[in-house]
Amino acid sequence: MPRCRFALVLAVAAWLTACGEAPHSANPPLKAAPQPVQAPAGQNESQSPAAIAFGAQMQPQTAYADLRDAVLRAGWLPLQIAGCAANIGGDAPACRELPELDGCSADGACLMRFGEAASSRVLTVRTYGDLRRWQDGGAAATLRVVEASVAALASAPGAACPGAGFEGFLRAFAADPAQRMRFTAPLVRVMQSRDVFENTESYPSVVRAEDFRGFPVTFAEGDFHHVDPAGAIDPVPLPLDLIAEGDGARRVSWSYGMSEGNAVTFSPAADCWQLVEDPDPPLL
Repeated sequence: MPRCRFALVLAVAAWLTACGEAPHSANPPLKAAPQPVQAPAGQNESQSPAAIAFGAQMQPQTAYADLRDAVLRAGWLPLQIAGCAANIGGDAPACRELPELDGCSADGACLMRFGEAASSRVLTVRTYGDLRRWQDGGAAATLRVVEASVAALASAPGAACPGAGFEGFLRAFAADPAQRMRFTAPLVRVMQSRDVFENTESYPSVVRAEDFRGFPVTFAEGDFHHVDPAGAIDPVPLPLDLIAEGDGARRVSWSYGMSEGNAVTFSPAADCWQLVEDPDPPLL
């Protein structure tokens, strides 16, 4: 790896670990005519990464594959959206290969997003070039970074725990959509599955609280019930297994029909709990 690329990877990893600024909106529009990233005059790669802003460390036309590698190594996860295939069009294989892909314009400008669940921050990366060759790094790259920015997501305002003890909390959480949003982390860690040739592989990602659909359970008339994707409530009560884990966390799991691997994790938050993870990948 050339020295400049090695310095870039280290600089990006250091910045993603330490940066707490939110210079831009978390959901900016695509640019119709993207421009390359430019380092401010007088700054160069030999300066300390800790003393230079992220944009100043990026070389013009950085390979997206190199930046992506640094981002994932720093512990960030792809921020997955349900509308990727509709935004890309067709079979959209890139949405499976790049879970962070949000969408692309007809002229080759794309938008990628990553999330850091612990800090509720979103990294937005604009790219330009041939998405089909996104894995090419260095001088061979045709998909290159145009701009990158970080923004923190707003957390729900503090509120009193809606129930006594975890079971009381879970009843109120399941019964009321407003309580569900209030006590779900801004970014939920979700294990996903995808087909790779003849095998199935699992990988972690994050989704926004408003997009999370991994707890299809409601509480009504004294019992928990399963809710199907169309919103229909099964009248038969749904048994839930509540398992205490370390540091006050709770794992809630259930089986429905032929399904397996249905579970969510709640972590303590102030004097209550917060849904933070869907730990089991779905069966394909």
